[in-house]
Amino acid sequence: MRGMVLIDGGIFQPEQPASPPYTDKPAAVEPFYLDIAEVSVGDYRRYLSESPDATEPPIWKEFDSSRLPDDRPMTYLSWEDALAYAEWHGKRLPTHAEWMWAARGKELRLRPWDPKPGWHGVNSGAQYEARKGIDHLVGQFLTHSRPTQSLLGDATPQGVIHMLGNVAEWTE
Repeated sequence: MRGMVLIDGGIFQPEQPASPPYTDKPAAVEPFYLDIAEVSVGDYRRYLSESPDATEPPIWKEFDSSRLPDDRPMTYLSWEDALAYAEWHGKRLPTHAEWMWAARGKELRLRPWDPKPGWHGVNSGAQYEARKGIDHLVGQFLTHSRPTQSLLGDATPQGVIHMLGNVAEWTE
C-alpha cells in the first residue's frame, strides 16, 4: 500500500510489569501494514474538505489554524476522530502491541532506530504547557514538532519514522 510498510509478525513481549491498561503477557502480532509517518495537518485538511462527517478539532476554533504548516503532524484529535480518519482511508489504527512491535522490533531496541535492547520510555517530542495559553501552546508546537517526512535517518529498519518523539499517536 502506498505510504505504508509491511511489518513482519512475531511475538511481542511487553515490559514487566506493564502499567494499566496494558498487559504484561506476550502477544502474537500478525504481519500488518503501518504508515511510514504520522498524519499531517495537510492530510487532515484534505479529509475535512472531502468528508462531510469530519469535524475540525475543537482547539482549531481557539486560534487561526492556518498558522499550522501542512507538513506538521496532526495533533489534538480525539480517539474517535483518529479512528474515523483511518477508516475514511480504508485503514485502521494499530493495536498497542503492533505499534510497540513496529517501534521496538523483535530485538527490543532501546530506540526505534537503535539495535540496543531495553526501553526507557523517553519522549523527545515537545512538552506543551497549556496553562500558558493557546498562543504559547501553538508556538511550542511550531518550535518543537518536526515535519512528518523528516528525520529519515532515524527510521526503524522497516522505514517507519517518528516512532519515538515528535507527537503522541493513537492506537486501537
